Amino acid sequence: MRKALTPILALMSVASASVFAQGVVTFANVGSGLSAPVSNSGTGQRLRGSGFLVQCYAGPASSVEAALTPIGSSTTFATGLAAGYFDAGSETNDFVLPGTTGTFQAMAWTAGFATYEAALAAAQIDPQVMVGTSSVFQNTTGISSPAILTGLQSFGIAPVSEPSLIGFLGCGIAAVLYHRRRRR
Repeated sequence: MRKALTPILALMSVASASVFAQGVVTFANVGSGLSAPVSNSGTGQRLRGSGFLVQCYAGPASSVEAALTPIGSSTTFATGLAAGYFDAGSETNDFVLPGTTGTFQAMAWTAGFATYEAALAAAQIDPQVMVGTSSVFQNTTGISSPAILTGLQSFGIAPVSEPSLIGFLGCGIAAVLYHRRRRR
């Protein structure tokens, strides 16, 4: 009986630890010691209003970008003088304990898609769809109140370059160089 209970108790302690592992941050790009507006990389204009969405992605400390998962809901950007800024409020990173370091990234995209991943897929064929991500950064989570994401830096969104267009341009340049070399 004792041998059977040992694995069960071990599982219960791991499960209870993961339930309480909740580091909280304020998912905003402006605050005390933070000003990281998001812009359109093509025009330089700051993103504004409900035409664009942004969401926080997170994971345990030292996670790579591919391992991050969305936390909380996506939110829109402010308008007017506050264009380029967003404030989704408190977000919980279930992967880390309060007061410890977690990995974070902001991902933004053209509205009309439920997720960044859906927008990225659409951007492969539609040059009107823009996507962008901040750099991946480490940030300490809050203990009694949400921590500000001071590691967040400004970033831009842009259409995804179509691979066939890049290949076509490369072939064109190669043909011109070949033709010039042949003339000599």
